[in-house]
Amino acid sequence: MGAPTHLVLLLCTCSLAMGGRRSHDASATWSAGQTCLTRACRRISRLTNASAAAMPDPDLPKCAELVKKPIDAPPTRSPRAVHSAVAHLLRGKDVVEIGTRNGDGMACFSQFARSAVAVEQDRAYCGFLERRAARLRANGRRSFRVGCNAYQNCTPDADVYTWWQDSVALGDELLLAHLREQQVRGRIRASAHALVLFDQGWSPDQNSWRSIGRLAAHRTVVDYDERPLCLKLKYNYGVCQKRAHGAFTVGMIPIASIPFSLEQAWAEQPLRWRGKPRAASFREALGQVLATPHDDTRRCAIR
Repeated sequence: MGAPTHLVLLLCTCSLAMGGRRSHDASATWSAGQTCLTRACRRISRLTNASAAAMPDPDLPKCAELVKKPIDAPPTRSPRAVHSAVAHLLRGKDVVEIGTRNGDGMACFSQFARSAVAVEQDRAYCGFLERRAARLRANGRRSFRVGCNAYQNCTPDADVYTWWQDSVALGDELLLAHLREQQVRGRIRASAHALVLFDQGWSPDQNSWRSIGRLAAHRTVVDYDERPLCLKLKYNYGVCQKRAHGAFTVGMIPIASIPFSLEQAWAEQPLRWRGKPRAASFREALGQVLATPHDDTRRCAIR
C-alpha cells in the first residue's frame, strides 16, 4: 500500500474521530481529532521518506556497473557506492585524485569528469594505473592521466581534489593545508574544492571529521556493503565483517576556507611515515616524504 492510499485511510479515520463521536464536550472531540491528524501526518511523512529512499536516483552514476571487475575491496579502498556519490559531485569538472592505488574509483570518476588526473607516488601502482588508463582509451572510453609523484611535488590545477586519508602518510589536515598554500600562491584556481571521505566506523576518520567537518559546505552520507566482494577477494574474514560495510560521509570543503597553515596542520596531525623515526618538525617530516624511494623525480610529469 502506497503513501496516497494511507493518506485517504488515515484522514477518514481522523474525520470520524473529530465528527463521529458522541460527546457532550466539543473541545475533547476536537482535541482527539487533532491528535489523530498529528499522528497521521507523522506516519505519512515516514512513508514518503521511506519511498523516496528506496527509489534510486536515475542521475546518480553507477560505479559498480561501470567497474565490473574491481581490483580491491574495502577497507583497502573506498566503497563503490561512495565512488558513485563522488562521481556525481564532480560531473563535468576537472578532478585530481590523490592516492589512487589501483584506480577502482578513478576508472569511474573519469567517465563523468571533464578531465581526470591520478596522483600516486607508489611506482608499482603507477605502472598499473598507466596500463589501466591505456585500456580504457583502447576500449573507446573516457580515461585519465597519471602523475607518479608525491602530492607535495605534484598538485595539478583542478576544480576538485579528492582522497581518503590513510592516517600514516596522507592526512586530511596536511593535505588541505597544502592545497590552501598552493591556492594562495596562485597555482590552483580560487574556486577549487576538496571532496574528503570519512569512514564513520574508523576512529582516525571520526577524529578528522570532528576537527574539520565544520568546514564542509556540503555533506553526503553514503551507506555501503561490500562484504561479499571482500570475501571473494580473500580478505581476512574479521576485516570484511568489521570494515567492508557501514557508512561514509563525503564532505565538500572549499579550499579557500582552510584556516590553518601547514605547520599548524602538522602540529594537529603529526606526519608518520613507514620505517621512519618520528620527525622533530614539520619541515623534517616533509623532507622524509620527498626523500622516499617511491619519489625518484622532482617534477610532476603527468602522462
